[in-house]
Amino acid sequence: MYLIKQTSDMGEMTATPPFGPAFTIPDPEGYWMAIYGSDFQDPGEDFTLFVLFQHATKIEEVKIPGY
Repeated sequence: MYLIKQTSDMGEMTATPPFGPAFTIPDPEGYWMAIYGSDFQDPGEDFTLFVLFQHATKIEEVKIPGY
């Protein structure tokens, strides 16, 4: 798995699948998201993993099949 990007863009964090994780963010202060993608060494099907943080605390993650 590898890091695709990090973002604090509300549009990206709240976008619905398959384009985003559809996170519900009550207050945008301090929220950001890391987006990871599967690679050839990962077992199973391809996936994209969206991980939501508030400051340095992991809040939630969503794994969506495909890339």
